[in-house]
Amino acid sequence: EIGAHGVNNSQGLANLSPAEEAQAIEESLSTLEKAAGVRPTTWLTPGFSVTSETPSLLKKAGVNCLLDFTDDDVPYSLVTDNGPITCLPYSLETNDISLCLTAKHDPKQYSDILVSTAEQLAEEGRVGGRPTILCLGLHTFLAGTPARARHLASALSAMMQIPGVMFASAAQATAHLASIAPVESVPRPLAHIPLVVGTYENLKPYGEMIGNEVKQAGLGIPFYASVIEGKNFPQFTLYGQPTCRTAQILPKESRSVLWLERHMRMTQVFIGISDAPFIMVLGAPTQD
Repeated sequence: EIGAHGVNNSQGLANLSPAEEAQAIEESLSTLEKAAGVRPTTWLTPGFSVTSETPSLLKKAGVNCLLDFTDDDVPYSLVTDNGPITCLPYSLETNDISLCLTAKHDPKQYSDILVSTAEQLAEEGRVGGRPTILCLGLHTFLAGTPARARHLASALSAMMQIPGVMFASAAQATAHLASIAPVESVPRPLAHIPLVVGTYENLKPYGEMIGNEVKQAGLGIPFYASVIEGKNFPQFTLYGQPTCRTAQILPKESRSVLWLERHMRMTQVFIGISDAPFIMVLGAPTQD
């Protein structure tokens, strides 16, 4: 199977208007169709650089399988304005860039992680009664080097022996899922969350603001030293012993740090676990 991966490996979709995005999608699909004789039905956006309209535009263009999301280990059907599209979540945990280039695992460790992941997901699929998915992201300049290729071959052989494991292309996996049962449908990945400024007055119904002055620098991470100041308040007690931390970004005169993280879309959310009290207050940027 030949899947589409954008116009090129560096040009994403995030900064395009819907019309421009639709044009980029069509250019990629039609170019591959002309070269290979078959129009791709599987899509992976370069750099996962998507918009809220990407799934719907892809479905309209004839794509049935989407690899853009890394949010799960099970396939699901994403509801769009142009009909459902099957999502096979892309696994960053088994990607050779993550394991070999970033984490710097040696070839044997790389192989062991692939097999362990497949064994765990196969067991979860059997116990949970629903299929799991494991996408292997492979690049010739990483997994294809001689030492890694040898261990990759061993890993694939071992994975083939795991009960219940099926090797398939994205199109084959999509067809198989449709043949056994409809995959779970979920709403479009777009949410409008109301936010209010975390002032003393606005926080009164939820508790008391401890303060907005912080003294302890660094937060334990060397890169943040002198850039972020934070402080723990272990004496604050409510239904147990929660830890409260506040932080603020301090602009540096040298401008050697322009930003610590720049998110063009919301990519992080912090969720309180168990019965511990939890609140997160987001403030406006202090610097352009």
